[in-house]
Amino acid sequence: MDAEVQASVGAEFKMLIGGNVTMDKFDARLDLLNDANSYAKGFNPVIKTTFDVSGEVAAKVGLSTPISIGVGVKIDNPIQYDARVALKNKPEISASVGITVSKEEETCNGGVLFKA
Repeated sequence: MDAEVQASVGAEFKMLIGGNVTMDKFDARLDLLNDANSYAKGFNPVIKTTFDVSGEVAAKVGLSTPISIGVGVKIDNPIQYDARVALKNKPEISASVGITVSKEEETCNGGVLFKA
């Protein structure tokens, strides 16, 4: 009886950095011939920055026992002939665990999510 053990670990990380600039009711005029006619009103830029970070780490372990049932024909003399046909199955028991951490502007649970 054979047994196989598989293990894997994976990680993913994402980061979004950006910003948005808005100006409500901004009005401007540039008169190159008469400077007295040039003006700028309502120049109050509102800057909103964005910084979102998320990451995930996951691990998986599996134990399987390969089972095969097959038929074969082997002829040694006078020619070398070997033919086999088999059906193989690997029932597996596995367990996985992962953790996701996210820090966004509207986050619940302190930004940590556990998955199992």
